[in-house]
Amino acid sequence: MKKKFIIFSLFSTLLLLISPSIFASYNYNSKFKEAESVLEKENPKSALAVVAEIKEQALKDKNKEQYVKSILFYIKTDSILNEFTTEKRINSLIAETTKAEFPEKAVLQNITAKVIWNYYNMNRFRFAQRSEIEGFVPEDIATWSLGQLIKEVNSLYKSSIEQANELQKISVSDY
Repeated sequence: MKKKFIIFSLFSTLLLLISPSIFASYNYNSKFKEAESVLEKENPKSALAVVAEIKEQALKDKNKEQYVKSILFYIKTDSILNEFTTEKRINSLIAETTKAEFPEKAVLQNITAKVIWNYYNMNRFRFAQRSEIEGFVPEDIATWSLGQLIKEVNSLYKSSIEQANELQKISVSDY
């Protein structure tokens, strides 16, 4: 009996040491509340640091919903901190979309298309004055022509719904 107790104790201790993540999970909700609280205190840099931690943990945990949520929170917070860097945020979204897998890729494609379209609406006068240069596809969205911009938005929207049947199986409340 004593031998079984010792073996059980050793096994339990070993289990606790090997897999602490089973017993202590990351609390995303409290971290997002912390980020919101810091942001409300008008400290966006600290809020960005908390969100970066959340994003890193979500990637580590392969928690797709929290990953997308952290990206959106980061963009929102960055827009407060850096008012005139919409192009940077769009490039960041495009980079995140490229790395992502289904279903977060579809969500990010849709969001990226919407952000680009809003960027166009805010800068319509600049795009109206540009001419299209055949074969030239600049990396910088600030130098895109209206045709390039519309083509990218359409492509992103279409790509976001390519797997419509699979997307319909996912609960919207997850995001």
